[in-house]
Amino acid sequence: MLIMQSSLGKTNQEIASDLGEQIKNARLQINRTQADVALQANISRRAVQALEAGQGSSLETFIAVCRCIGKTDWIYAFAPTPTVNPMLVLQFKMRAEKMIRKRAAKRSPL
Repeated sequence: MLIMQSSLGKTNQEIASDLGEQIKNARLQINRTQADVALQANISRRAVQALEAGQGSSLETFIAVCRCIGKTDWIYAFAPTPTVNPMLVLQFKMRAEKMIRKRAAKRSPL
């Protein structure tokens, strides 16, 4: 089995365990049992146990549990929605206007 070391000095398994611990703590903060979460998420209690223990889980299980414990923000933290920087839009607009500006035509002498 290949164990990859992250840039934080932790293995994938250690990171999965840390994440599972955070999920468990969030579940306990809202006073929900593993069985409650499993029922609401339409997954087995064993799937919740495995996720909390960092013992390999599917992305679907992670998403379902995050929804049940009110932590969908965790999901979007992995891949935040890109936003437009208003200052960059303004700068782009100003550059475009400079390129489009036309000079007045020279008048021909009469």
